[in-house]
Amino acid sequence: MTNISHGREPNPSPNTNGEKMSQVSENTPLQPRYAGTATHQVVGCLLAAGARTPDIRQIVRAVNEHPATARITTYRQAAKQRLVTGVACYFRFFAPPADWEFVGAEAVVGGVRLDLLFDTPDGLRADELKTGKLTGRDDRDAFSEQVHAQVAAGVEHLHGFLGVRACLLAAPRRSYVMTADGQIEALSW
Repeated sequence: MTNISHGREPNPSPNTNGEKMSQVSENTPLQPRYAGTATHQVVGCLLAAGARTPDIRQIVRAVNEHPATARITTYRQAAKQRLVTGVACYFRFFAPPADWEFVGAEAVVGGVRLDLLFDTPDGLRADELKTGKLTGRDDRDAFSEQVHAQVAAGVEHLHGFLGVRACLLAAPRRSYVMTADGQIEALSW
């Protein structure tokens, strides 16, 4: 695999296995953009540890160990609850099969960030996690463009790239797969 980098800026932590973590300041996990980033990172840490069906204790422990939650001073419990909810929803509705090998969280491919990247028996796949609601047409259009850009980058830069699962954590039944050829397919439940 070429042209992949992980994370934004280094933030060493004993719980990240040396992975780069996004810079977050006090209280940013309450902001949707950073809550999403932290959710990707916590899911990534659990996947890297081999978890496919973590229980609530494992999820809470992983959230508590995330560097962003240690720096929060205002609304700490609210931020942690938001992260726990997002991570639990991902594993409840979108847990990858055991034969999907986790490659990384927040992998940058061709200048585009892939939330989660997997090497599957058939080829490479990515998951795009949407932690908030898509409240209007503009949100839906922006999300669709983001997934299109991820597919295009994956196809151009990753040999054997198959597509992106668009995982809507707030509305799982509206989630879908965009294949390498740009086709939209419903997720199988």
